[in-house]
Amino acid sequence: MTGPTRQHGLSLVELMVAITIAVILLAGVIEVFISAKQGYRIQESTSILQENARFAMRDLNRYINMADYWGGVEGEDVVLHADLDDHYSARGNCDFAWAMDPQAGVFGYDGNSTAPGPTDCLPSNYVPNTDVLVIRSGIPDDYAPTADLEDDTNTDLDEHGAVYVRSLVGAGGFMFHRSTVADAKSRISGSDDEGIFNHRFELAILYLADFDVGGTTMPTLSVLDLDTRSGKAALWPYQLVEGVEQMQLSYGIDLDGDSGADIWKNATAVTADEWDDVIIIRVGLMVRGRALDDFTDTTTYAMPGDFSFTPAAANARFQRRLLVRDIQIRNRVRE
Repeated sequence: MTGPTRQHGLSLVELMVAITIAVILLAGVIEVFISAKQGYRIQESTSILQENARFAMRDLNRYINMADYWGGVEGEDVVLHADLDDHYSARGNCDFAWAMDPQAGVFGYDGNSTAPGPTDCLPSNYVPNTDVLVIRSGIPDDYAPTADLEDDTNTDLDEHGAVYVRSLVGAGGFMFHRSTVADAKSRISGSDDEGIFNHRFELAILYLADFDVGGTTMPTLSVLDLDTRSGKAALWPYQLVEGVEQMQLSYGIDLDGDSGADIWKNATAVTADEWDDVIIIRVGLMVRGRALDDFTDTTTYAMPGDFSFTPAAANARFQRRLLVRDIQIRNRVRE
């Protein structure tokens, strides 16, 4: 009768085989994990891309829709208060005469290697060769009763530059700083219930600029908007939507007054007289995601204004989407 077998453990060869198998299995698990994580990052980037594309078009739609609104009167009938210049702080050559011009409700600049438009108006982080859009108007849904403008304790009305347009159909319009509301009342008299409106004046310069987003430089749809700085109206930069790497614009001009676009031009080709007849803007946006993909995008995209866009080699692995939409200037179509 034999006794129990004594266990001697694994041999060196068996141990090495076991370790090798474990390493292979672990490597497989790690590879699956990395692949799944990359897939999640790409999926998340795609979702953000689509969301940013919607937000960018929404913001541009809002600005363009409200352009050249002056409370029911024409921009050429809006008179500026004689002292309004004292309440505006120029940004470079974005001086008072350029900024507070109600006769230029819509204006654009074609992109260039350096920032187009008045010198030093746009920040230095402007994305080269991207178009710029300038919108001026009274904001339709932002108006203040005259009594509120006269109430010095209502400091909320001092925000965004505190510049307003007082208007009455048949009597014209008057652009003034809130502190001179008494002069506005003298210029356009009457009570609010007689059809007088005090709309906040909007000057918005829409452009693309590079910003640091989580340690990565991202082209971003941005706006120079009126803000109150040191008691004066000043153009101040704000970020709207990240990931917009190209913006191209084309302008539809109504030549015969039938509220339809008869010809399309880029900004440089639009003559001084034709800007008043621009009734629709064709917006082309190239929006990209955050994460690098496993492919290289070498596509050349056709954008408005006969502009061809090919992603730079350094950015070719980003997912991207081209959006093109025609946006009406509602206040001009309704005339």
